[in-house]
Formats: sequence, structure tokens, C-alpha cells
Amino acid sequence: MGKIVDEEKAKNSPCICLIDEEIGAELCYSKGSIGALNEEQKKEYCNPKLEIPMTEEQKKVLKHFLEKVKLCSGKERKEFLACMREE
Repeated sequence: MGKIVDEEKAKNSPCICLIDEEIGAELCYSKGSIGALNEEQKKEYCNPKLEIPMTEEQKKVLKHFLEKVKLCSGKERKEFLACMREE
């Protein structure tokens, strides 16, 4: 979930969404926010939504990250964060 730091800017600027159908990923960002938006935030802030295909490097990084999330999942928050730092 993204953190909205400037509500007006987030609502009045388009979202840029990096998409990849192979991974099934859509990461959307908006001016006025920090981090990727969740589904609820996309509905509120992504009007319009500009979709851009991910580069091969972005896909590689995202796949690596998702593998590590899967490896560390099921742990308590503190243990999960420690696992992610290690990985």
C-alpha cells in the first residue's frame, strides 16, 4: 500500500503502472504518493492510468523479490523483515 503524502497531487496526476502479464503484476505509482498503490488506491487515484510494459531488468528484480517473499512468508512480522533483509 502506498502512502499518500499529497492528496491533491495524487488525485490530479495520472498513475504510471508498470505491467507484466507473464508475472501477473501491475505496480502503479502516482505523484503525491510513496510506494506502489494497492487496489483500492488505484481506483481512487489512477484516473487516468498510463500502462507501461516492464523492462527485462524490472521483471528480473520483481521475480527475485517475489521469490524471497514466498521464502520468508508465514513468519511473524519481525522475523519476516529479518528474513527479507538476509535474503
